[in-house]
Amino acid sequence: MADTSFYYIINYRAYEEGTKVETFKPEFLTKYKNVLTEVGNELLNPGMFEGGNAFSIDESIPSGESTVLKLPNGNNAVRHLEFQLGADNLPQALRSTVLEATFDDERTIWCPLGDFFANVNTVDPYKMWEREVKTDGTMICRWMMPYKENAELRLINFAEEPVHVNVKVNTSEWNWDDTSLHFHANWWTDMPYAPRPVFDLNFIEIKGRGIHVGDNLIVLNSHWSWWGEGDEKIYVDEDFDRSFPSHFGTGTEDYYGWAAGQVPTRDDEFSTPFLGNIRVGGLSHPSEAKQHAGRSGPFTHGYNICTRTRSLDATPFRTRFKFDMEAFNMISAPDAFLQYSLVTFWYGQPGAEHNRKPMPEQASAPVPQAEDVVTFARQQLNEKGK
Repeated sequence: MADTSFYYIINYRAYEEGTKVETFKPEFLTKYKNVLTEVGNELLNPGMFEGGNAFSIDESIPSGESTVLKLPNGNNAVRHLEFQLGADNLPQALRSTVLEATFDDERTIWCPLGDFFANVNTVDPYKMWEREVKTDGTMICRWMMPYKENAELRLINFAEEPVHVNVKVNTSEWNWDDTSLHFHANWWTDMPYAPRPVFDLNFIEIKGRGIHVGDNLIVLNSHWSWWGEGDEKIYVDEDFDRSFPSHFGTGTEDYYGWAAGQVPTRDDEFSTPFLGNIRVGGLSHPSEAKQHAGRSGPFTHGYNICTRTRSLDATPFRTRFKFDMEAFNMISAPDAFLQYSLVTFWYGQPGAEHNRKPMPEQASAPVPQAEDVVTFARQQLNEKGK
């Protein structure tokens, strides 16, 4: 896809009656050319926030223990987060080193660092507007995280071996008011699923006021071919009364902006300011077709990681929010099981509730591999006598 047309996503936002909205005109492209160029350059090359107060951690965390960084009291916001992990088993450390954040006495982040940064099982560099992973494994987050009174960041080591963490944090003053929201990041995973029946995976369901700003879809594929086609469905406020979503998409690859009409390879990986196809399998597979539509493999066998973050297309909600994505595996073979991990990024009012609780047992478990999915599928099929 690197040399072909990019696929665009079109959404719209409805406003209250009487809201003044200026209609786009083609001449705006000329009138605001300098501004558009400046913004485009900033999006492609986001600067590092180096002001405010700087804090750091540089230490080894034994198995089963954690380290805590308390941030300044009063109205402040996290402006820059940076992490580096060192471990004998880095793939395991990426899954078993969990970031937990508490803002104003509410836990709002509980997510493995690797899943937060769309790096599972290995380091895959990329650059987006609010997150970035460098080739040396440095993980950078630029999302603003405001709080009113107090905050602390905790790194928990659920692995059996120690992990060395190097953390850098910058905060600055913040004017907390009635419109301010806390930043959330929530993770979910489960056992591998059979290709049929098709069903909806739930990223998250929220009660309260907030804004959905992004998500990661992580799929472990035990086959080599195309693993997804499921429609996304986003329910907001009144949608729950009419039992139909405001946002009803056309498929996993469309939602993440990289539909190609062909089984992708690692050549199709990319990152842009708000979209990223961070990983495309890449493992060889015994039954892999060496040529597919004129392209050679390996294809999607292994981890496949997509991410989308939102700016103008962020989804605000007043009372309720739910995000589902259909688990529609295009590989119909009975043993084509897939294992999913989901991450949701959102802002919520203090006291907002959601259905994604911490999963320490899953974070402690060995990082799943494609052969583990194969073994699980065979066990399930044998039990059913297939």
